[in-house]
Amino acid sequence: PCPAGAEDIVVCFGRLTPEKGVATLVGAAAGLPCRVEVIGDGPESAALRAEAGGLGADNVSFTPHLAPSELFDRVRRARAVVVPSIWYENAPRSVLEAFALGKPVIGARIGGIPELVEDGVTGWTFTPGDAGELRALLERAVADPARVAEMGAAARVRVERDFGPDRYYQRLMALCARLGPPGTGESRSCPEPRAESPEPVFPSSPEPRAESPEPDGGPG
Repeated sequence: PCPAGAEDIVVCFGRLTPEKGVATLVGAAAGLPCRVEVIGDGPESAALRAEAGGLGADNVSFTPHLAPSELFDRVRRARAVVVPSIWYENAPRSVLEAFALGKPVIGARIGGIPELVEDGVTGWTFTPGDAGELRALLERAVADPARVAEMGAAARVRVERDFGPDRYYQRLMALCARLGPPGTGESRSCPEPRAESPEPVFPSSPEPRAESPEPDGGPG
């Protein structure tokens, strides 16, 4: 049983390098009752495929770089997105793109990821590199699709509220109002907003609102 529009798939997309922690996901996924799709290219691609084969992880598939529209379609069909980084990400675009597509994130508790992923609200977090902890969360996602769908809806609300172009503009204007020329302490005037609306930063929800931009380096 899957929420409307989702399948028994979790997706991880990005450049396949050691610091992205995809090996943790492969180790966690073997034998799970769901498909795990890794989307992206990089120097770790061959090693990750070999690891999956050695673990008998037939449920793990690897897809090379996709065009943005194809990538977003894959994410829309998935139940959740996994971001298993083992290094200090700042604000991973993959998290924000997942949220924009109404998908919760199961992310490593490192760097800026836990600032975006609120446990039990917009996804779940786990200890970086801990395949056992990640596996337990993947099993939970499979067992409770209704909860996953609720978190996905909350994720979409979060990205619209806090990361849309209007919100960025408001923050920029507030910063300009506080800053002045060096050493004067005087406030600095800010540019007037453009007459036209800014382009959307993230992909649209399943009901498309505008053309989506290319994600960071394709999958990123």
